[in-house]
Amino acid sequence: MKSRFQAAQYSYPEAAIAQQQINQCLIDILATTNQTKFKNVLEIGCGTGDFTQRLANYAEIDNWLLNDLYQSDAVMQYLADQSWHSNVSFLLGDIEQIQLPHQLDLIVSASAIQWLNDKVRFLQHCAKQLNEKGILLFNSFAPDNLFEIRQLTGIGLAYPTLEQWQQWLERDFVIKHLSIETIRLTFDSPLGVLQHLRATGVTATQQQFWTKRKLQNFITEYQQQFTTKNGQVSLTYCPVYVMVEKKLF
Repeated sequence: MKSRFQAAQYSYPEAAIAQQQINQCLIDILATTNQTKFKNVLEIGCGTGDFTQRLANYAEIDNWLLNDLYQSDAVMQYLADQSWHSNVSFLLGDIEQIQLPHQLDLIVSASAIQWLNDKVRFLQHCAKQLNEKGILLFNSFAPDNLFEIRQLTGIGLAYPTLEQWQQWLERDFVIKHLSIETIRLTFDSPLGVLQHLRATGVTATQQQFWTKRKLQNFITEYQQQFTTKNGQVSLTYCPVYVMVEKKLF
């Protein structure tokens, strides 16, 4: 997974239309708290830094810890131009395998949590590391995410339902926001869909999956089933938005 996202870091900013929309929605949800100052913040899966930049424009952060499997050139270039870059440190590695810092006021993550193997354990870890009334803000995706790809290839992640998220979250958190959105992108052809997925690192179907015959069948079936009225084809993202506050025990 690390090599896939690292390879996509240069094509990601231009291709990640849905992800950028999701990032702004997360900021808008955070803004409903009216909190703009945070002492200790952890961002999980910072990637190329689009959400990082949006959060920096919204909030004042004293100590900022950025996590990902790799350090992208885009993030480093962005930070180098910021007067507050000395407030930032990096925590490289798989967030499920490394120790989270203590006394966090805010944990954020944009379009990364869906890759975790044990989401319940992750939520429990976040609750332990957050200060009282600390905020956890993230998005994942619903079961219908990229359903076009799953329907034609049988390949895709297992996404929890909204009800599962609610059940997991209620143990340690007060739910402030929990919702699903549908974002439908359109492309000129099924090949455009595959190029988009590859460019964003969300390669639901790996290169070795394809043979010439499989690819042709995919193109034909995609056009038959998912062509829009204007002759393009659609690809559907279904983000789940979560904002919770650590319970007072």
